Amino acid sequence: MTAEIVLLETTLPGEWDEEQVIAFATPLVEAGLAACVQRRIGSTYRWRGELCDEQEWCLRLKTSESRSEEHTSELQSHLN
Repeated sequence: MTAEIVLLETTLPGEWDEEQVIAFATPLVEAGLAACVQRRIGSTYRWRGELCDEQEWCLRLKTSESRSEEHTSELQSHLN
């Protein structure tokens, strides 16, 4: 039986600097919750009637199906 790979995505505030994002992502990889964390995107979107174009942090986390629920809980605890 092979493990299923799951991709989880979340965004972080664009005001965070790269050091803060690395400090957020590193423990997830160290704990084995994610095999890999990719970061940084540019986004174009409409917010409250205005067109915005900004850099923000989008974390794409690669994990196994068996750890995805644990990983989601861990993300929620860090973001709340």
